[in-house]
Amino acid sequence: AAHAGEPVIGLLLRWAQTICAKRGVPVKNFTSSFADGYALCVIANHYAPDLVDLAKATRVDGSDEERARAVPRSEAEIGQVKANFTMMHECMSQIGGLPRMLSSSDFDSYGPDEIAVISFLSFVASSLMQLSTKSMKWF
Repeated sequence: AAHAGEPVIGLLLRWAQTICAKRGVPVKNFTSSFADGYALCVIANHYAPDLVDLAKATRVDGSDEERARAVPRSEAEIGQVKANFTMMHECMSQIGGLPRMLSSSDFDSYGPDEIAVISFLSFVASSLMQLSTKSMKWF
């Protein structure tokens, strides 16, 4: 990763890894680990379980290495990726405050752009942590 040495970027990756590990979803980087949108659904579900039904999200088969090399996807896999992104975007639009920066088409041919995923994930982290803070009850 081009930015792995920067502390804030490293913390963002660790945050995603920690949440996704609870569901058995490995996150190794900001590209192939987010290529099918499933990790984003897992993160959204962690903070807003009523808005993201993980039973409807799908992991697209293929190793991280295959996704990193942008192995062409079947129409069915492309449909699964689109469904994951649609679900995640619907969740984020209900939460609010998140620009629509990425779509499934960003992931179709060459895989996701690392900077785009980092930027998007930063917005997601901020929005979801604010949601979590608002929903906490202080005694």
